[in-house]
Amino acid sequence: MFFKEPAITAPPTPQSGLDTIVAACLLASGLGFLIYIFATPIENTIYFFSDDAYYYFNVARNIVAGNGSSFDGYNLSNGYHPLWMLTILPIYYFTASSPELALKLILLLQTLLTIATFWMCWIFVSRQTTTHLGLIALLALGIFASPWVLAFNGLESSLVLCISFAILVLDRQHDFLSETAPTSTKLLLGVMLGLLVLARLDSAFVVIALSIYMLIFSHRRTNQVKKVFVLCREYLATIIAFFIVTAPYFIWNHTYFGHLSPISGMLKSSFPIPHISLSFNAGALPYLLTFAASIIWAAASLLHPNGYLRRILLSEPTVPVKNPLIIVFWLGCLIHVTWTLLFMQWGVYQWHFAFYIPALVLFLVAGAAKITTLLNNSPAIRLANLSMMSLAILGYSLLVYADKSSHLEYRYQAALWAKQHTAPTDTFALSDAGVFAYFSERSTINLDGLINSYEFQEAIKSHTLDGFFARKNLRYVADAYTKCDYDQRRIAIYAYPAKNLRQPIGYTITAQKEDEVFQGTPFLYRPLTEDREICFTIWDYADIDLIPR
Repeated sequence: MFFKEPAITAPPTPQSGLDTIVAACLLASGLGFLIYIFATPIENTIYFFSDDAYYYFNVARNIVAGNGSSFDGYNLSNGYHPLWMLTILPIYYFTASSPELALKLILLLQTLLTIATFWMCWIFVSRQTTTHLGLIALLALGIFASPWVLAFNGLESSLVLCISFAILVLDRQHDFLSETAPTSTKLLLGVMLGLLVLARLDSAFVVIALSIYMLIFSHRRTNQVKKVFVLCREYLATIIAFFIVTAPYFIWNHTYFGHLSPISGMLKSSFPIPHISLSFNAGALPYLLTFAASIIWAAASLLHPNGYLRRILLSEPTVPVKNPLIIVFWLGCLIHVTWTLLFMQWGVYQWHFAFYIPALVLFLVAGAAKITTLLNNSPAIRLANLSMMSLAILGYSLLVYADKSSHLEYRYQAALWAKQHTAPTDTFALSDAGVFAYFSERSTINLDGLINSYEFQEAIKSHTLDGFFARKNLRYVADAYTKCDYDQRRIAIYAYPAKNLRQPIGYTITAQKEDEVFQGTPFLYRPLTEDREICFTIWDYADIDLIPR
């Protein structure tokens, strides 16, 4: 198949008629979705986006308005991945007076990226195997890139997916890792890897994996130290192209913020202090469990006397590796998941695993191919494979749809209240502030710190947060997760990085029921996984207690 000789030999080249059907289905699905989006009220558009996506949108709007890279309008922030920000900036330039239209155009952009991703997945798999496995790949991609949670979430996920599959398709045409690859091919590899890293910065683990792969599988017979110099010389064009693409961002980042990574990554990571955590969001489980299955397969392949990886690494060092970039992607995922377990302490969601998806899709395709081969390539088995994958998509989509609910709509309602009942100069503070800040059009301090400046963190650590709030003209404090029948609500504000979580430095906000100025309509938050009724609540800052911990 992909990692070895095809299980089904001499796969037929798909007929142009089937290509046309696949393309027509993709385009029709995309067109139908866009008709719905542009015809439906804005509340239904909000449903698709994550609250975190509005961190991009609000910053983009401030950049276009001349307020710099800022979420709250006061402080510069780098809490986002750069390529997606650059991609959506033109939308906000041309729709500055219509934030609702901007959201619909972002969904249009993500629809186009998703159609391109599905088409490249179909081309990559069907051309190397069979049309049956090409359809299996599309169905598997439909699960992992579900429009409810990933493809249309307003974040960088759809861009990461599109670039990832583009790299695999281009590799099939150009053979990036061939020792005889021309300079133009090596330049293209560097550009594509640079774009992948800028699309999501932790996909840099793929670049690390590529370096490891080249050291292990290079057929040059020399010691490892000399091999490094030889590979650097031969792939100098790739290295130069990669740094030309990525260097401007990292120079800007270090110049303005004193760090190479965004503040969101800094706050979530305990590096270099290991702090093992399994605090993943439930939405991440399909990605992690499938990847865990692939790790078990890899271990079995290494331990079995005739296992493919064992033969490659130990017995047959000169055997050619088919589609080596798939192994590179898989190894990059392994490094990333190890890093996540050791150092990432909170806020790990499904979009953190977007660049896993090509490897996961192909892993499921390889499993379907193995089943089909063992059962003599029976038409009934092929139909059963497609049926089971289709049912999996339907079941997963229904579960996600039911659990996601429309909780962001209630933040939208609170934002409209704030826009109508507060002064334009008033400042709010709350965690998960994306939707509220975007639609209220009020300066909003993000209390979890992911899209704030480092000044906010220093104010918490030095116990001068009250002075920070005074300088920012804070008037209201809000919370999106308050029990509707509360008497007293306590909200913790932590100073990160995450290694402080066991002995956190921070503040506690204590607000009383009688001091609230707004309480939204009660609603169920995550009905299937959390099942709790909550209300969006706002208090006057003058009435709450801000107590250092």
